[in-house]
Amino acid sequence: MALNAAGYRTAGNQGNRPFSRDTVSGMLGNRFYLGFLPDGNDGWVKGKLEPFISEGLFNAVQAIRTARAKPRQTINANDL
Repeated sequence: MALNAAGYRTAGNQGNRPFSRDTVSGMLGNRFYLGFLPDGNDGWVKGKLEPFISEGLFNAVQAIRTARAKPRQTINANDL
């Protein structure tokens, strides 16, 4: 992964670790990078810091992720 090859590491509460596909996926859908903070009630409030990315870029990424998402398969209990 290009982030790891460039020497970047995560800065989570479990220490510095290499980026994984799941790490990046979580970041791509996180409104924090638009300058929002979680409000504690499953919503978001505008923070005081400048956004890290533009809302247009964020929305474009969400559209791509939606288009690429595989439909979830439902499991019928009778098939088990």
